[in-house]
Amino acid sequence: MPYIADLKTVEKIVAENDNLIASNLKKNGTWVGESRECVAVVKHFTKVGQTTNWKKGARVKENTRIQPGTAIATFNSNGKYYGHAAIYVSQTAIAITVYDQWNDTPLHTRQIKFKGHGYPANDGDQFYVIE
Repeated sequence: MPYIADLKTVEKIVAENDNLIASNLKKNGTWVGESRECVAVVKHFTKVGQTTNWKKGARVKENTRIQPGTAIATFNSNGKYYGHAAIYVSQTAIAITVYDQWNDTPLHTRQIKFKGHGYPANDGDQFYVIE
């Protein structure tokens, strides 16, 4: 069963942060949850629970059944959470759009391209629904 956020609440904060000039985002933006980590925002808005209990669900890429607001993450080869978590917004043939945050960047809108390079957080092919 996927975990789904109420987007009205998320989008209010995201809109305020997205309107900040990039140089002011880190200084004046709003982080959400128990910490500034990516997991904190997903846990805060979806009540998904501890990462040790997360299960790897359906792949995000080309999955038209994923509802906006769904909690998604990257997982290792054993199906355990590894790397990054975000709130799914939408996708095109070239990228997924998410709401995410991390230590030095508050909650904001971000596109993550498919066939990305480097860290799984920057590769849309690596994201799956959290169950």
